[in-house]
Amino acid sequence: MMPRNEPLALYNDDAFSHGRAMRERRFYRAYGLTIASEVMLPELQPAPPGAADLVIAVGAIDLPKPAPEAATDFRFEPDRQYLAWHAVGAFLISDDCRIDIEPAPGVDDALLAFPLLGPVMALLLHRRPACPACQCHRRSRHERHLHG
Repeated sequence: MMPRNEPLALYNDDAFSHGRAMRERRFYRAYGLTIASEVMLPELQPAPPGAADLVIAVGAIDLPKPAPEAATDFRFEPDRQYLAWHAVGAFLISDDCRIDIEPAPGVDDALLAFPLLGPVMALLLHRRPACPACQCHRRSRHERHLHG
């Protein structure tokens, strides 16, 4: 049995299959945000490359993974939230503008998108209004809309 603090994906033969070096960053528009994602999200509207409000990155997450018997592990702390499903992977929201993902072995982007665009994104969007910088960003967008 794998120790709980081992990475979900061990890349012995395919060292960069989930690593940043082999992942293409794609840009999307959703939820009023420009999203730069290393996970393909065909459900979202494509956007031209540019400054991102949210970065979704794939790589190792240094937190204990759920045991197969438990299947899930959720941790909600003031500065980060961690959601992990043994069969899918782990998701770490470390601030209001970043989600890190460590896929379980053999999991493709289509399966990662299901929790990413559901509970993980909902949690991130729920956090954002409390961020003063995000409030300023929203206010300036609103002011631009009002004043042309």
